[in-house]
Amino acid sequence: MAEWHHWRITDASSPEQGMREARKCALLVVWSFLAGFAERLVPNILASTEKTLTDPAKK
Repeated sequence: MAEWHHWRITDASSPEQGMREARKCALLVVWSFLAGFAERLVPNILASTEKTLTDPAKK
């Protein structure tokens, strides 16, 4: 039984630590979603701004 204790995940050894790990994982998912969204949004905004600034018919 003592040997099993050595194989246990130490980060989730208490409920508080388990909640912290779950919160970290949730924040990773949120930041990953935002980064993926911004990856397409920023170039699109820059391209449309460039197009409106360089289009002579709009002036």
